[in-house]
Amino acid sequence: LAVPDANSGGLQFSLGVDRIDAAVINAPLADRRGNLYSHGAAVLNESYDMATAAKRGGGVVVAQVGAVVDDAAARGMQVWINAEHVDAIVVNARTEQVLG
Repeated sequence: LAVPDANSGGLQFSLGVDRIDAAVINAPLADRRGNLYSHGAAVLNESYDMATAAKRGGGVVVAQVGAVVDDAAARGMQVWINAEHVDAIVVNARTEQVLG
C-alpha cells in the first residue's frame, strides 16, 4: 500500500500490518553462534530487513542455511546478519544459496 508522505511529499509504503510475526530467510552459511554469512550468495535480497523487522515486532526468525561452519571469521568472512536476529537455523545442503 502506498500513501502520500506528508514530510517528504513522496510516497510511503506500508504492508498494512501492525507487526511482522515471523521471517524465514536464506543464507549460504552460519556459524555455531548463529551468525549468518552472505559469502558465495547468488543474490542478497531483503533478508536483513525481514529479520530486523520481525525481531523489532517481537517475532521469530528462522534461517535456512547451506552449511554451518566453525571458521568463517578465520576465512575472512564478515557477519551479514548477527545471531541476535536469528532464533533458529535449519541446515539444508541443497539450498540455492549454498557456497560451492
